[in-house]
Amino acid sequence: MEIFSHYYDGYEGDEVVFTTDGMMDSSLPGQVGEPMQNVYGTAPSSNGPGYDAFAERYKSEFGREPSIFTANGYDAAAVILLANAAAGENDGGAIRKQMRRVAADGGTKVTPDTLAEGIRHAAAGDPVEYRGASSEVVFDENGDVSGIDYQYFRYDADGFSVIEEISPEVGA
Repeated sequence: MEIFSHYYDGYEGDEVVFTTDGMMDSSLPGQVGEPMQNVYGTAPSSNGPGYDAFAERYKSEFGREPSIFTANGYDAAAVILLANAAAGENDGGAIRKQMRRVAADGGTKVTPDTLAEGIRHAAAGDPVEYRGASSEVVFDENGDVSGIDYQYFRYDADGFSVIEEISPEVGA
């Protein structure tokens, strides 16, 4: 925030600024005291099939909307919990071997809303298919989550507005 406050001290109105996802915060223009309409950025979207239920529970618990990486962190923890239950032991190697399996197609569908039930299924040896808050949570051949959409946004007097949703080609 301080960097933008200093920036606007000498602002003449003709520069465009691009920022990172970590700066995507609807309260930033109010904190800076400027509408910041010259500032653009990109950030990962949280548009997984379980996002709405996740966001509702989060807001109920904490009294605010989830921040930019909250859904991603939740999904990472959920996959580890499911993989740990499927592994049947608290061993890092055994858990690692289950991580893709608990997110692969073909099992009982599990979302943030049904995570506890999914953990019970995984612990019983049943195949599960986690679909998260941030995305579908599909691992590629390198173990990276693929198919993440991004938002191209611009700040305005009300916070920020998403200009475009960008869906990169998987495997490109």
